[in-house]
Amino acid sequence: MNMPNDDKLIKVGRLKSKIEDCGGIGGLERIQEIFEQGEGEEFESYCEWLGTYKIDFTKFNRTPINKKLAKEVAKIDKAYMEQI
Repeated sequence: MNMPNDDKLIKVGRLKSKIEDCGGIGGLERIQEIFEQGEGEEFESYCEWLGTYKIDFTKFNRTPINKKLAKEVAKIDKAYMEQI
């Protein structure tokens, strides 16, 4: 699979994790704060929900995101070409 043109790639980002149904960026930032504290009832609740006691929020890997993006771009390109 070819990667899309540079204008269709994620080039920078922050926060490693994609946590579903956490309240968007604000919720993710709150979870980050709680994990940085590393203790308390809310921390324990999130650890149970997420299945981990440690999350590295500093690491951002754009490669898997760009691979998923490339698949979506290919689908759109194919659908467009079928309409021409």
